[in-house]
Amino acid sequence: MPRPLAGLPALSLLLLLACSSGSSQADAVDAPAADPGADVTPDLPDDLGPDGAPDLLADGTPDLPADLPADPGPEAGDVTPEVPDVPDYSGVPILERPVQETVTCTTLHDALPLADTFATWMGADIAGVDEQVVLVRVEGAGEETVLKQSTIAFDATLGAPITLDTLSGWAYARPRLAGGPERVAVIYSASEAVDELTFLAADASGAVLDGPRVLDGTDGLSDAGLAAGAGGYAVLGVAAQGKTVRFLRLDDHGSLQGAAVDLPSQGVYVNWPAPQIVPVDGGWVATWTESGASSSRAAVARLDPDGQVEGDVLRLEPVAGGEATRGPAVIEVGGGLLVAWTETHTPADWNEPGWSIVQVRRTSSALAPLGEVARVQDPSKGLACHTPVWTRIGVDTPGLAFACGVLYTICAGCVPTETLGFVALHPASLVPASKKALLKSSTGAGGLLNARIVRQVNDYYVYADLTYHALNQPSLAALHCE
Repeated sequence: MPRPLAGLPALSLLLLLACSSGSSQADAVDAPAADPGADVTPDLPDDLGPDGAPDLLADGTPDLPADLPADPGPEAGDVTPEVPDVPDYSGVPILERPVQETVTCTTLHDALPLADTFATWMGADIAGVDEQVVLVRVEGAGEETVLKQSTIAFDATLGAPITLDTLSGWAYARPRLAGGPERVAVIYSASEAVDELTFLAADASGAVLDGPRVLDGTDGLSDAGLAAGAGGYAVLGVAAQGKTVRFLRLDDHGSLQGAAVDLPSQGVYVNWPAPQIVPVDGGWVATWTESGASSSRAAVARLDPDGQVEGDVLRLEPVAGGEATRGPAVIEVGGGLLVAWTETHTPADWNEPGWSIVQVRRTSSALAPLGEVARVQDPSKGLACHTPVWTRIGVDTPGLAFACGVLYTICAGCVPTETLGFVALHPASLVPASKKALLKSSTGAGGLLNARIVRQVNDYYVYADLTYHALNQPSLAALHCE
């Protein structure tokens, strides 16, 4: 008979069971019978005591072999990246989310008119040059139209005007600026007879450094945006009688580099607002508005340095019950992008009030949507909130400005009422990082339209057209954020 197992220590019995559990039933059947006289007591490791348990050290811990492999931890592919604790505010308008205040923004003064007259300014823009801010505008009428530059102080005081160029006829196109450490670049229409854009660059004093020269490839180009980036500038405008959005790359002196690139736009372009081009890491982001027979939609594209589209165009359709979207604005922040745009509802019955709201979407750097679309505020009948503009506070906090006023379905002598709201945001949660600041007309009348923002450290110059129906004045408001 086989030797009984009852006398084995418990650990030895477990070791036998563990070793036998790996064999199949077939192996057990085919195995030769044990020799009745054989000793089947298992061989125990040398470092186990007579009872089959490990020897103990003086502190009572097991005396285990020193060459045991170290715990390798989780495999490299199994490591879960840290995810910030982002609260879920899905469906809650941004301005109704609890403020997690890390930034304080104060209105230093409301929009002050920069000129007493209405008729002599036909468009202006501002930009930062070194530690100053300059304003360039088209001034005059008919044969006396000129392009002028002035420095502008934080209290809206203009420096002495310097003439940059003399224009021919009614040059209605608003100049577009791109500031930099030592110069400001300007593109503008120099003649009503020639449908091309002109480029020049000047320093903060108004001394012309390059140009003026007509830009090659801009024949038929209008409503253009301008941006400074690595190795020069980018121009984005409307071509082919409003049916194509066209990209041009310029060197530091305004000379065309390579061929113009037509972007894959769809539908007939809507002339408001103009396309925008923004420098980002590794290239550019372009934005424009497309239109069909009765609606419009906003479009955003990632471009390489030469203007070629990378990936798919992000098209922003209505999500809140409106029929149209337009005017996207983009900022690169937090390793991705924030896109803001206007969504509008216009009732078929003009006796019914419509509405406009500002929407915001987070995306990856490649424009892949992240999370849900967040509206800045709920739709309100008869209220138009529109034309978002981004700026940066500190290193990685986005600031969003937007206009809100009465929405006129039919305008016969109507006067805009827009004020400008401004709020800092936490980029991951889109929770307000500041209380909302408000900028309004200092005259008590008119609306603030076509806002542009220039940052100088913690001070923010906010240019806007102070608009009274068909007439407008240039104006400057001021914010301080820290």
